[in-house]
Amino acid sequence: MGIFNFCYAGFLLAAPYIAHHFFQGNSTNYSLFLTVSAVGGLLGGVWLTFQKRKIKPERIYREQLFYGIMLVFAEFSFH
Repeated sequence: MGIFNFCYAGFLLAAPYIAHHFFQGNSTNYSLFLTVSAVGGLLGGVWLTFQKRKIKPERIYREQLFYGIMLVFAEFSFH
C-alpha cells in the first residue's frame, strides 16, 4: 500500500499541472476531473467493503501494474 500511496500522492501533486496544461485552466473541466477522481475512489472503497475473499499481495501488485500501464496508455492517447 505504501507504493500505491506514493503513486497516488504524485497524481494529486500533478493534478494542478494537468488542469493547466490539458484543460487550459478551464475550471469546469478541472472540476469534472476532480469529481471523476473522487467518485472513482468512493466506488473503489465500496467495492472493497463488499469483497469477502482474502487478498494476496501478488494480486495487489498485478492490479497496480495493470492500472499503471493503463494510466501511461491514457496519457499517450490523450496527449
